[in-house]
Amino acid sequence: MGFTLVSLTTRDDIHLNIWAWSSVLRLARRYGWESMGTEMPMRELCGTCVDDWNGTYFSNDGQTILSADAQAIAHALELALAEMPKANKQGELQPPSASETDSAFCGPEWEELIKTVIDICRKGAFYIQPLVC
Repeated sequence: MGFTLVSLTTRDDIHLNIWAWSSVLRLARRYGWESMGTEMPMRELCGTCVDDWNGTYFSNDGQTILSADAQAIAHALELALAEMPKANKQGELQPPSASETDSAFCGPEWEELIKTVIDICRKGAFYIQPLVC
């Protein structure tokens, strides 16, 4: 299962697998993000109605992450990005600092992923595209 995040303003999107999405949110949380919860899925996306929405970020139901929440995620990820290990002149990663206990976020591919998620979040509210419409 994966998650496609779609900007409500620009329609730009990014697809993340379940491991990457949960890791990105865990990293954001570690750097100060406090979840606001998601808004109920938009009926227009799939014609479905969810009567008892729990605010999850981990389903493909068309739920919306509001702009303030997206901005908070972006801010936390920017803080994390500033502390990510950087490659030295020989292309080797520097050892992580004491605050970097999650070494999964090392290397240029993670840096690009984080930057892309920040970009989507900085555009404001976004939704998680439903799997089946």
